[in-house]
Amino acid sequence: MADWGGGSFFPVFIVIIIGLGLWSAYELNGFTRPEGKLKRGVKIGSAPLAWEMCQLLETLPHLTRFNRNFILIEGREVLIAAEHSLWQPSSYRRRARRIPFVGYVDLSAPEIRLEFRLPLSSLVIFIVISLVVLFFLTNFFRVFKEGLFGFSWLWLFPVVFLVVYVGGLWLNYSRERNRLLHILDQALGQRSM
Repeated sequence: MADWGGGSFFPVFIVIIIGLGLWSAYELNGFTRPEGKLKRGVKIGSAPLAWEMCQLLETLPHLTRFNRNFILIEGREVLIAAEHSLWQPSSYRRRARRIPFVGYVDLSAPEIRLEFRLPLSSLVIFIVISLVVLFFLTNFFRVFKEGLFGFSWLWLFPVVFLVVYVGGLWLNYSRERNRLLHILDQALGQRSM
C-alpha cells in the first residue's frame, strides 16, 4: 500500500498516469467515429449557428461525408467531426497530434448553437497536468519568495512551461473550432451548387 505522506507516492502517480493514458487512447479511438451516441464528450465552448446553417442541417441526409469529415444526423441531434484514429497513415500524422474536438448541435433547442466538445479523458489529463505543474510552481514560488531579494531563476521554468502548455491547448482549440466550422461551410457550399 502506498504511503501518501512519504516518498512512495511516485509509483502510484506513475500507475495513475498510465491508467489515464490507456483511458485516453481508448476514448480517442472512438470519439470521432460515426458510431455511438451523438452528444459525447464535455462542452468546452459554443458559437451561435446562422439560420441558413440550421435549415441546411435539417435537410441533410442521415450521414454526409467530405473526405474524412462527416455530419451525422439522428432525429434533431447533429454530430460534426473529422475521423481521427491513433493508427492513421503518414499523411494524417500531423493532424493526429492534436486533441480532437467534435461539434454537436441540438436542433430542438430554443437557441441553436454549435457546441465544441472535448473527450472527458483529455479534460481530466489537462487538469492533472495543470495540478502537478501548479504543485511545482508553489514549491518554486516558495523558493522565489525566500530569495526575493536575491533573484532566483528556479521559478522561471514552471511559469514558462505553464504558459506554453496553456497556449498550446488554446491554439489546439482554435484550430479544431475552425476545422469544425470549415466542415459546415463545406456542407453549405456543396448544397448551394
